[in-house]
This record gives sequence, structure tokens and C-alpha cells, in this order.
Amino acid sequence: MTNSRDDIREIALAFEGVREVDHWNRPAFRTTRRIFAVIRPDGLWLHLPEERKAFLLAVDSTAFVEYRWGRRADVIVQPDQLSRRELEALLREAYDHAKPAAKAPRRVRTSKPAVKLKETVTRLKQKNPLRRKSKASASESKEGGRSRPRSKLRERLTAAAHRRSKSSSDRR
Repeated sequence: MTNSRDDIREIALAFEGVREVDHWNRPAFRTTRRIFAVIRPDGLWLHLPEERKAFLLAVDSTAFVEYRWGRRADVIVQPDQLSRRELEALLREAYDHAKPAAKAPRRVRTSKPAVKLKETVTRLKQKNPLRRKSKASASESKEGGRSRPRSKLRERLTAAAHRRSKSSSDRR
């Protein structure tokens, strides 16, 4: 029933994405998100949910020792009091609690068939009120649209502006 530091290291490093780091001169095991286990001189600290800590402390006070850091109670596991199977289960639970949340799979866009795309483009062209109208459709249009092509309108505006500037210069 004795579990050594090497056993703990072997179990922890077997989990996906775990690496060993130094945590205040103590070996610690972390996911990309956080540290989930630290080998201490007085036992093994595990990052567990609060409910699980309370349960373990109530079950066996010799294998699970309460460790207080401020207001929060943590659990120091005595690895020599547990079987290897129990130790593996506790380390797995701490690892699962500390690993990052799984990302949602990316949605792959599928292209529309060419026919559907062409229909969409024509429908959008019909709905767009700012699109340029041809001479035939502009003269037929009675819905308040432009009655002249854009180039003729531009000519009229330029001529009007020229007349105004000419009349203002004549007044002087």
C-alpha cells in the first residue's frame, strides 16, 4: 500500500497534457489551466471540488488531513494510506477538475451550389434600392426613382452650380 513520489509522478504524467513544474521547490503537476497536484513533505495536495474535500475529510481523517490556508480548507492526502487504485482515482479527479474546458468544434461552412448562389445574387439585386438603373428601367419606373441616368444628373448639378457661381460673381 505504500505509494512513493515516483508512483505519484508516474500516475500524474500519464494524463494527457500534464507537465511537471517546480512549485516553491516542490514537484507539482499542471494542466494548461492550473496546478492540480503538489507533492509536499507532509503528503500530496490535490485540487478538488469543495464538496469532495468535505466528503474525504469526513470519511477518513488518517488518510485525508485538513490543511487550512486562510478561510479555505484543503486536503492533504497521505499516499501511504491509500492503494494505488485509490490514488489513481483521486489524481484523475483532481486532473479532471483542473483541465481546461473542451472547446466547441468549429463549424465548417459548406458552399452553396452555383444555382442557389445565382438566385441569391439576383434576389439581392432586386431588393437593393441604391443600385444603378438602366435607361429603360429608369424611364419606366414611376415609384419615385431617378428618372435620368446618373451621368445626366451629374451634368445638371454641375451646370446649376456653375450658374450660381457665375451669378454671384456678376453681383459684385
